[in-house]
Amino acid sequence: MTNPYGHDYRRAEKEVIAAIEQLQDEHLLAQIEELLQKASEPKKRVRELGFAKSEGFCMADDFDEPLEDMKDYMKMLLLDTHALLWYAQGNVELPPRLVDFISTQSGCCISQVSLWEVAIKVTTGKMRLGMDYISCLRLVQS
Repeated sequence: MTNPYGHDYRRAEKEVIAAIEQLQDEHLLAQIEELLQKASEPKKRVRELGFAKSEGFCMADDFDEPLEDMKDYMKMLLLDTHALLWYAQGNVELPPRLVDFISTQSGCCISQVSLWEVAIKVTTGKMRLGMDYISCLRLVQS
């Protein structure tokens, strides 16, 4: 259908409808992209203070007191992996007071996890011992 001026109304109407549909599709695609972006972002875990109170969780008033059977162990110092390695290397990062304590106390312990961590670092090439692992263990135990 054309008007006296030569305009095709149906064609213009189809073009307008197609433009509107295209805008709707672009808007829909933008919304989909936004949702996908949000879904791919790591979700932050929200913890709530006191989350276990309503579940009957409680600790005794003397929770931090040493157990009678464990009193001798409570006097020992457990070296973490970094402290062990720094001590072994003579690293100045360790405070002199701690170095003295480690050097003079027979109550220093080394966790098996620390030895495992050292073994992992050696096998992955991130650490060299300068001796075989067994000799190193014997030296640490002395």
